[in-house]
Amino acid sequence: GAAGSSTPYSNVWRQRMDEIGRRLFPGHTPPRDIFISLAFLCQLCHVETKMDGYVESNSGSGSGNLFNHCDTSPTLQSDLRTKISALQSLRVLLESSGVGFRQGVRSGLVVRGLVVQVILENCSAQSMDIFREVLGLITCLWTSFRRHLKVELTILFQDVLLRVLRSPYAPLQKKVDVLEQLINHWFAQPANLVELYLNFDNDQVEVSDANIYSGLCEVLCALAEGRFSVEDGRIHHYHHDDDQLLMQRKLR
Repeated sequence: GAAGSSTPYSNVWRQRMDEIGRRLFPGHTPPRDIFISLAFLCQLCHVETKMDGYVESNSGSGSGNLFNHCDTSPTLQSDLRTKISALQSLRVLLESSGVGFRQGVRSGLVVRGLVVQVILENCSAQSMDIFREVLGLITCLWTSFRRHLKVELTILFQDVLLRVLRSPYAPLQKKVDVLEQLINHWFAQPANLVELYLNFDNDQVEVSDANIYSGLCEVLCALAEGRFSVEDGRIHHYHHDDDQLLMQRKLR
């Protein structure tokens, strides 16, 4: 809570983060510095992009497409660039953190409390650039921090990745981006698929009804058959213009 209570540009915020860092990582300067940088970037990732009454909210509650609303506004473009750069920097910071930080239990608490919240607040953004950065962050958590985040990764997989693939309303480009992220990063190593099945679908101790592996198989079969929505048994028909047809073929 304290990490999000004041502007990251203030001395008060810096003091507060330094105090929290000292309590979390006493006597260890590098992890404390990573924590302060991480908290700063997470604050920037919560910024709203808004102009002329239209808000691209972190919860995705705004209506319409971001790039159909004042997309040439310097203010809006500046806010977008700030958020996208913060998301990119956050991913790079997590990817480049040392083994000691990635394996530390307290580091897991920090990532769970700050980074997962950033992902949940930005995963419904209309901007494709923001959505792609969110996908990169989810992949980073899977790659480097999954030992700490079993419950959280289950939620992110179900409520972000599988939800997009199943949704009758998600743009086809989003579905393609999710699949490319899974194929190129999550499942580049076959052992990851085995781990998904054994540690999530087959282990119901911490997470009830995870069914990530079986849910993924179900949605992949549906997409391969040309059913671009598998939500509640409904089939959503996209407009069959040339671009949509090309995207559908790419998705299949």
